[in-house]
Amino acid sequence: MKSFIVFLFLTTSLFVYSQDQIVFVRENKYWQIADVDGHILMNKKFDLVYSKYYELSAPPSQKTLIYRPKNGLFRYKPKGYRLGYLNVKGEWAIEPKYHKAKHFHYGLAAVANHNFHFYINQKGEEVFEKTFSDAGDFSDGVAWVKIGLKYRIIDTTATFITKLRFTKVENSSNGFNLVEYKGKLRFLDKDGHFLGDYKFKDARSFVNGFAAVKKNGRWGFINTKGKLIIDFIYDEVLDFKEQIVAVKKSGVWGAIDSKGRYVLNFWFAFVGPCSGGIIRVKDADGVFFFYNKNGERQMSKSFKEAKDFSEGLAPARIDGLWGFVNHQGDMVIKEKYNYAFSFQGEYARVKKAGKWGMINKKGEYTIEPVYKNLEGPYYIEDWENNNYDFDLDILMKYFKKPYPN
Repeated sequence: MKSFIVFLFLTTSLFVYSQDQIVFVRENKYWQIADVDGHILMNKKFDLVYSKYYELSAPPSQKTLIYRPKNGLFRYKPKGYRLGYLNVKGEWAIEPKYHKAKHFHYGLAAVANHNFHFYINQKGEEVFEKTFSDAGDFSDGVAWVKIGLKYRIIDTTATFITKLRFTKVENSSNGFNLVEYKGKLRFLDKDGHFLGDYKFKDARSFVNGFAAVKKNGRWGFINTKGKLIIDFIYDEVLDFKEQIVAVKKSGVWGAIDSKGRYVLNFWFAFVGPCSGGIIRVKDADGVFFFYNKNGERQMSKSFKEAKDFSEGLAPARIDGLWGFVNHQGDMVIKEKYNYAFSFQGEYARVKKAGKWGMINKKGEYTIEPVYKNLEGPYYIEDWENNNYDFDLDILMKYFKKPYPN
């Protein structure tokens, strides 16, 4: 999960919540947190931002840290201090007293002082009488913990779900942890049972009900019942989305459904994920097209560059400028941007004349293109679980959607 790096600097600002998402904007040297209408939310400025799209590094001794918001809290490390948690007003919700700290999930966060890792609740109280040599985020109601050189898995009461110990473990996804046991990768459910007798040298966690697994140098897929649904015949694969997956064979890409039937034949330089029933492809000449999930051309138009559909629109480039097309191929938001990202909810980032702003689905600016950088929009997760001192009636009205994948 990507982080945000920031330096704290006080400034005057508005604190108006007008939408359900936040953005990070930078005009000159410093970043600020704003809503999607451009209203500044915190009376603080920050030096450098990590986004989930790219990473920027800086020596920890020179920078301070702020991380993507979870459950209404930002993990934050002021310069010269330890990690704590801020609320969206920039006030301390949990004082900075940890060497390490992770996000809240299920109301619990893994933190550490020195080499002792433990879990706290959103009041900053230690919840278990156990410490570990490392600890992970809760997912699907379970979390991995490290004891000595081995990993085990606990539930939200810190009860071990199995007596087994593992050499590697990933966070639970779709109800299964991908673990390494006796030199092989296997899937473990939250009751501590292995999924079938499958043992792999290479595998990926479940996504949307399917997991990519590898045998003899080729990829296939299993489902959550442990059934091999796609045989081991592909050189490379993406993750399933909307029951369709892009796969590569003999140097070219195509797409198949969950029964292994061809959706797109194998002649593309690249095939993206299915998004809203539409699949983005690139041919050998570098030209982008869109197909539907029936394997038919969605539109006759082609583009120099394009991104995936989201909210019924896709960024596309014609003659050096970006706009947004609908499913019929109509450029409903005219091509006038230097660059554009796909919509996240009702908003999309766009760049014009070297500056970043944000538009709605009508193509109207909600944030004028005046910023050197803009990251977002981001949803803040699960305000219903937050117990801190702000007006929950107001905040729950606006901040209640899950963070997008």
